[in-house]
Amino acid sequence: MKRIVAGVITALVLAVLLVAAVMRSGAPVAQTPEQCLEEMFQAMKEGKVTAYLNCFTGELRERLERNAKEQTTDRFSDYLKETAAPVKGRAVYKTVTSVDDHVRLVVDRVYERRQWEYQGYRLRRESGDWKIYAIDPAELHEPPVPYGTPAFPAPENESPTDNSETPSR
Repeated sequence: MKRIVAGVITALVLAVLLVAAVMRSGAPVAQTPEQCLEEMFQAMKEGKVTAYLNCFTGELRERLERNAKEQTTDRFSDYLKETAAPVKGRAVYKTVTSVDDHVRLVVDRVYERRQWEYQGYRLRRESGDWKIYAIDPAELHEPPVPYGTPAFPAPENESPTDNSETPSR
């Protein structure tokens, strides 16, 4: 009986260690295509090369890995950050599902001082995780309202930087 209890305890300890190792691996699973894109953009912003590459699959990933090796990891990291820096916002503009495990998301990227872009990302599910396998060329478009335009004009008698209160009598 003691051997059975010891075996069960050992199995439980090993299971807990395995779960902890998987959780610490830092490789999040993109359960939706949108999560995959969010992980990719976040990795770019932070310059995390491995996390960025983990968002891709197939020939595209191989090509990106070659570029990272040719430039060195530090220079590729800087390139990712420089590419992400001018983006002021982004949103999924359109979703096109061709089959269950393939999807095309069109992202509208917002820039402060230049035309905005639509760019299509083609993703497929591999072992439950969504990965980008192709990126369409960017299409420039004029923003409907320039970036930074106030949503509501400030009242004429108030200045937007005046935070002082009038003392009550």
